[in-house]
Amino acid sequence: MERYGIEWKHKGSHEKHLSVLDYKKQEREKEITVLNNKLTEKQDEFRVMIDRIENFDNGERALQNLDESIMNGPEYQLTEPPAMMSARTYKAKFVEPLIARLKSLLSTLFARYFKAVDSYHRLNITNGNLYRENEMLSKINSKLKSENENLRSEVKDYKLLRKVFGHKQIDELLEQARNIKACKRENPRSR
Repeated sequence: MERYGIEWKHKGSHEKHLSVLDYKKQEREKEITVLNNKLTEKQDEFRVMIDRIENFDNGERALQNLDESIMNGPEYQLTEPPAMMSARTYKAKFVEPLIARLKSLLSTLFARYFKAVDSYHRLNITNGNLYRENEMLSKINSKLKSENENLRSEVKDYKLLRKVFGHKQIDELLEQARNIKACKRENPRSR
């Protein structure tokens, strides 16, 4: 190997030799760990979906209760006018309070609706920002992986040079290069 410049790739993890059965057990344990992680993710997704379904069901029940209250609740019903009551008195005592309650109910519903729409739009914007950030980080990660591979290749070459020329000679060459670079920085006109 030395004659042809081939060297071992040292990963820093030496493991004892395993029998085929022990190796298979070890690999199955790794597979089980990966599957357990996937199972945990799916359980979290399932819990989120259950919460969303319960939230939807609660909202549907609340709307049904509101509908029932408006249609059958005595506070939202217009009563028959008593005998010998003038239209002006009936309007003041029965119709105007009912209309006031309905207006209050409508304003509350509209306020909740606009609050929900606003929350939806803010969440949509946040989601879009997170998506763009994720895309950007994925690109940066890709660039860093490529750079890491290049650096590993250079380190391999550097180790080969150290092996061939010796540590002392390489250290001396590095010191000379640092001195030249420092001199150029101190005296920029000599370039």
